[in-house]
Amino acid sequence: MVDGNKIDQKSSYIRTSEKANVVEHGKGLNLGANGGTFKKKFLGNCHNCDQRGYWATNCKLPKKAKEENVMEKITKDVSDIDLAVLILWSPIQRSGGLIRELPVMFARIEWFRNIKVVDNDDKLFMGNSTTSDIQGVGKIVLKMTSRRELKLNDVLYVPEIRKNLVSGWLLNKHGFRLVFESDKFVLTKNYVHVSKGYAERGMFKLCVMALKPSDNDNEMNKSSTYLLES
Repeated sequence: MVDGNKIDQKSSYIRTSEKANVVEHGKGLNLGANGGTFKKKFLGNCHNCDQRGYWATNCKLPKKAKEENVMEKITKDVSDIDLAVLILWSPIQRSGGLIRELPVMFARIEWFRNIKVVDNDDKLFMGNSTTSDIQGVGKIVLKMTSRRELKLNDVLYVPEIRKNLVSGWLLNKHGFRLVFESDKFVLTKNYVHVSKGYAERGMFKLCVMALKPSDNDNEMNKSSTYLLES
């Protein structure tokens, strides 16, 4: 006859032995220097101040400074594309037959900060198979509704052109966002306002001001610049 007390004692011994081989990771276990898990340090750059070693959410710069940094980045991006934010690529054929591409076409000579007269019979070939004479190349400064100034280099002086044209396709290509609604549009980049405009005579008119080349840089000239959608 088997003693029941001995069976119970043996079963209890087996269960106790099984527990002795189990390691339980409780709350009191110290895995790291501070009692928690190891964290890998962030090695990238802050999107706000461009400093290395922490996220933008942990940046100590105020919100206003963050917006200014975004605008400075926009200005730098404009510089990276030869300051040609308002740009229309057009084929230029020289008298020698060489075809090249130059940015920006404007018709009003009073806009130019400086201009170099072109005397080599350069021609601008238009989409309707007509040509226009290029009489100069220079620099123009535009003031946007965001109060930022854009310096445009290698601007063509073409008196026969009646409208100053902006390529919406190239604005989009260089990271700008154009929103059209109810005969108006807004131009932004990185969620920051750059400029705006409205519909007029079958085209969208961009609101910009041209800074006159005078001793007073604050003197501005009202301008009419149109957006070319294609």
